[in-house]
Amino acid sequence: MTQYISGRETPRIYIQQALGRLGSPPPERTIVELGSLRHALTHDVLVELEAECCLYGHSTLHWARSGHRVFSVDIDAHASALTREICGDYSNVTVMTDDGIHFLQNFDGTIDLLYLDAWEAKPGTDFAERHLEAFEAARFKLGNWHMILIDDTDIEDGGKGRLLVPRLLELGYNQVTSGRQTLLSAPA
Repeated sequence: MTQYISGRETPRIYIQQALGRLGSPPPERTIVELGSLRHALTHDVLVELEAECCLYGHSTLHWARSGHRVFSVDIDAHASALTREICGDYSNVTVMTDDGIHFLQNFDGTIDLLYLDAWEAKPGTDFAERHLEAFEAARFKLGNWHMILIDDTDIEDGGKGRLLVPRLLELGYNQVTSGRQTLLSAPA
């Protein structure tokens, strides 16, 4: 069932679709998330009732519960601290305070799921350009089989994926979902 709140779908449905495609360990996969938790949980993360949901996806906690290796990166030290606090019981989660592009340029590993939810989609800012730049920084670190999930693609003429989604389609990616978030899988 698709859930709508304030006219927008909840991010959780897209996160769950990505996790379903990723599967359960083993094998353990690597998830890199740009943009950590920014809001404390006001309800159980798996809540089904629209009236109880705060509209935030709480993605890091979903990734943590998957059992996969998770790197959550945010430039805001307060967001990183909140993420560490909420995900403190999960040894598979590493929280970093860093610029997302800088982190990806220096990441030494293979990425199976790249979740792009950084740089707020605000008019007059280069948020779409930054998400495209983040992909380019990660491009050759993505595994043979991988997925890219982009948040806020239902706003501002494509939102955070305005430039990135067309680029990925041009490169042969398969679009799995679109809406609040867009999920794409690696070219075959």
